[in-house]
Amino acid sequence: MKCQLLALVSTGVLATSWAWAAQIDAQPPENDRAKQLLLGLVAEWAAAENRHDANGLRQILDKKFVFTSDDEGPSGREVLIRNETGGEVDPAQTQDLTNESVILDGDTGIVVGVDTVRGKDHGVPYSMVLKFTITFVHRHGHWVALAAHVSEVKAK
Repeated sequence: MKCQLLALVSTGVLATSWAWAAQIDAQPPENDRAKQLLLGLVAEWAAAENRHDANGLRQILDKKFVFTSDDEGPSGREVLIRNETGGEVDPAQTQDLTNESVILDGDTGIVVGVDTVRGKDHGVPYSMVLKFTITFVHRHGHWVALAAHVSEVKAK
């Protein structure tokens, strides 16, 4: 009887351990790895904008994505994609991402940084500096952008 009781208790402890381990596996990736993934997604986003790659942006932006800026009220994913991919590709356009930092809290990640955009508009060179905040969520095994805000840094 003692052996059967010990076997039942051991089985219960083992089953609980397996359930707990499965919960850990379902959690978002480790912090350092997640931070690198999020920084990579921001870089992929910038590259997709430069290429006018609508499908690439759709992979990064959640269907519920919301975008705001100093000039625009809230808009959705498709409006942002249309704005960023319309017109001719500017082969001179670059985006230099700097001062990035990542904050993680469970299945939410926030990336803040500076994006210096350079290119040509009808042959005239331009440069603008943007501060950004992007909120990512970890869903169905991968990270997607849920919201972003961009502010242009005005020259003083």
